[in-house]
This record gives sequence, C-alpha cells and structure tokens, in this order.
Amino acid sequence: MIMNVIIITLITIINSDISRYGIFIYLPALFFFNASLYLSKSNGIVISIITGLYIDVILTTPLGFHMTLISIFFLIGKNWMIQNSNTKQWRWIIFQLSINMSFHFLLLIMSEFRVDQTIFWSSGRFITDFIISSIVFIPIAFWKMEIDSVVIDIIATKFMKLEKFNEIK
Repeated sequence: MIMNVIIITLITIINSDISRYGIFIYLPALFFFNASLYLSKSNGIVISIITGLYIDVILTTPLGFHMTLISIFFLIGKNWMIQNSNTKQWRWIIFQLSINMSFHFLLLIMSEFRVDQTIFWSSGRFITDFIISSIVFIPIAFWKMEIDSVVIDIIATKFMKLEKFNEIK
C-alpha cells in the first residue's frame, strides 16, 4: 500500500514536469497485480480500493472510477494467478500492459462524455500518451515487481519473523 502511494506520487510529480511537453503518463495497471501475487482477496480489495481512490483524487476522475476498475482487475488477476501455473514475469507484465491499455480506452471513452474534466484527450494526444505510457510501462512494471518483492521480504523477515514470504492467505 505504501509503495503504491509512493509510486503514484512519483508518477504524478513526473507528469507535472513533462506536461509542458504535452505528455501524460498513465499507468494505473501497476497497482493491482502485486496485490494479486501476495495478498488474500479481502486484503487485496482493501488495498485496491484505497489505491484507486487515491488515483481518482489525483486525476480528478469520477470518484470510484479507478477504485472500481482496480478492484475488478485485482480479482481477475488473483483468479488468473490461481489458474495459471506459468510464473514467468514477462507473462505477468504483458497481462498488466493489456489491462493498462484497457484503462486508457475506458478513460478516453469516459472523457468524451464528461464536460467538467481535467483530462481531455484529443485523438492525437491520446495516441501519443498511449504509446509513451505503453513503452514506459514495461520497465517500470519490472522495477516495481522487484522493489515490492524486496520490501515485502524485508517486512516478512524483519518484522513478521518469517523465513520466506510467499503469500498472505
């Protein structure tokens, strides 16, 4: 949860700096998958709701837009992890990237119907932001998975006195 807030805040700061160039990096799919890996459904939903609300407040999207979608994608990701025996990180990243693309298109559709919005995407800007966000997503997703894994292992071994931390049931 804390890692999500820190990374969302960093992305927001980066977006405020690069916005003068007409670029907006949109990466909401970074924030559901690690919860799918490590948390139970009830804990993961709580984290998804708080993370989604935080993104909704920062982006001034309708309250509940990201909260609902991140929670739904958390459940989809959790079920996918249970049914999928292949644990290669590339598959996980591609899964997250496809979800991130879905977020882009859903936000584009939503922005077409809202009058009082802070995010307006013309088709040219949407395509540019979509491509840049998709390219940037892959290394950041790998990095976030590694950072979250290290932080979780440290918490598990130092504070919870576990030998190895795999998943909270």
